[in-house]
This record gives sequence, structure tokens and C-alpha cells, in this order.
Amino acid sequence: MCLNFTWTDFFAPCLKEWNGTTLNRLSIDADLIWLPDIRIGTPTDFGMPIEDEIYGHVNIYRDGKIQGWPYMDKDIPFIPDIKYYPFDTQEISIGIYPWTDSIDELHLVHDNGIDSLSAFQENSEWDIINHTITSETYSWENAESYSRIRFEFVIRRRWLYPAISMLLPVVVTSGLNCLVFILPVESGERITLNISVFLTLAVFLTIINDSLPKNSNGVSILVLYLLLQMIGSVLSIAFTCLAVNVYFTKNYGHPTWKHRVLSKLCCSGQGIEVDMLEPSVMQDSEQKHTSPTSGLNLDCKTLSRKFDTLFFWLSVVWNTILFLIITTAVITQT
Repeated sequence: MCLNFTWTDFFAPCLKEWNGTTLNRLSIDADLIWLPDIRIGTPTDFGMPIEDEIYGHVNIYRDGKIQGWPYMDKDIPFIPDIKYYPFDTQEISIGIYPWTDSIDELHLVHDNGIDSLSAFQENSEWDIINHTITSETYSWENAESYSRIRFEFVIRRRWLYPAISMLLPVVVTSGLNCLVFILPVESGERITLNISVFLTLAVFLTIINDSLPKNSNGVSILVLYLLLQMIGSVLSIAFTCLAVNVYFTKNYGHPTWKHRVLSKLCCSGQGIEVDMLEPSVMQDSEQKHTSPTSGLNLDCKTLSRKFDTLFFWLSVVWNTILFLIITTAVITQT
């Protein structure tokens, strides 16, 4: 940040009197003259002092006007709103104000004829949408009045890189939760795929949290999306374990509670019941299931497949709803 300060020092000697010369301007070290005690920072903190060594050299003119260009390479803290990260827009307020001098001793005024962004260098992460500069007066608890110059910036994050590197992989990976239920049980890879998707989402959550500021003032909608997808992944693991367990259950004996519950969920209103027979009559049962009148009985493998179909569509609906929510939030923000 480079600032341009100009003030008049009525106690500075006129240059025309120096050794009888007619110089119009003289450049000297800043620590040889009086410098205003000015700080720069946000309205909620005490700011950072603009120290003498930051000025380097200053120019003294014939009429007593002094001009200095303090240069600072410092970070000014502020609390961002990360709700719509990485499609967020931030409003930043920076003030330049005297530390001890009242408005009668030091009055700060912005020169409207100077372009404040003439030396701005384009940033790879942020775009400046709007900026305003105002000179104002304030006081502390009915004490003396002070002057201040306030800079208001509205900046928008460039979202292309984080959207491609984080958001898109998260959405694609989350969709794999739906494919778990159409993967054949005999492949033996269902649980492996489920756990792999869950761990991948956990890694993405860690990466995104590391890129966000550590504060509790808000939660990014992308983080909420990831957390909900991880919850869906955990439920997918639980349902997959249940479906695999039912699939490999032997089709004889008395139906257990999980068979009755799944038959109610998958075949509610169809009059279908779980048929668990003795081994001696399994062959007759298989013929029965292939007959046109087999709609009243259901073996464990068929029950497991119906369970997979049900939760495949529930998973599709879950992912679609979450995707529409985050898409709507992005559209309204951008």
C-alpha cells in the first residue's frame, strides 16, 4: 500500500531563505522533520502506526508544503463473511486517522482529484467491484472531535479455480453414493466403494477448512454441503451393510425383525411377505416364485434387490436436493 500525504508545516523555514538560493523543492530524510502521528486500520481496532522510516524521504516546497509517500507491505485484519465461499463478496472498511491530534490540530481531507487506484495491481484471487473514499469527523464519548478518511472496498472472489478444484470434484464424488446400490452384491466391493467415497469427502472437507479463516461467525455453504453428503455416505454404508446381510441370509427358518421391516418398506401395499422355508422345500419354492402367482411371497435375495432399488432412488433424490440448494445459493449470490 502506497499513500500520498501532503501537509503544510508553518514552522518549516522557507526555502528561498536557505543560503540565498531560489530552490523550489528540497528532498530530505523524513526523520529530520515533524511528521503527523497517523494510524491506519479497520474501525474496530487501533490500527498500525505509519512510522517515520516508512516515509523514507519527503519533499519540502518553498511555501512550506511537505509531501511524503509512506509505503507499507502489511496485512490489515478483518472478519470475512464466508457463508457463500467460494462465491463470496466481502465489504472492507479501512480508516486513516490521527492517534492523538484533534481536528483543530490535524485535519485529514481526501483529495478528490487523485485516482486512489491508479497504482493498483490486479490480484489473482479478488476483483474490486466498487470503492468509495470519504472524509468524516468522529468523537469519543463527547470528547474532542477527530478527523478520519475512510476507504470502503467491495471485493468479489474469483471463483473459477476453487469451483473447478474443489466444488466440482465434491459434487461428482458425492454422486458415487447413488451407484453403490446398483453395484451387484456378489462383487464384494460395495462396502469398499462406500468407505472410499466417505474418506474422499473427509479429505475434501479438511482441504476446504484449511483454506477458510478460522472463525465461528459463519459456516460456508460448501462446508454444510460436504457435511450433509458425509451424513448421506454414513447412512449409505449402514443401508449397504443391512442389504448385504439380508442378501446372504439363508431362505429358511423364521423371518427376523429386519426381514419384516424391509418387506414393509419395500413392498408396502403390495401384499408381499417374506417367505423363509425349510431346505427340503426350497426347490419347490423357487418354482413357485417363477410362477404367475408368486406375488405373495418374497425370498431374501429378491427382498435385498428391492431394498437396493428403494434406496438408490432415495439417494438420487437426496443428492439432487442438495445440489439444487447449493446451485440456488450460488445463483442468488453471483
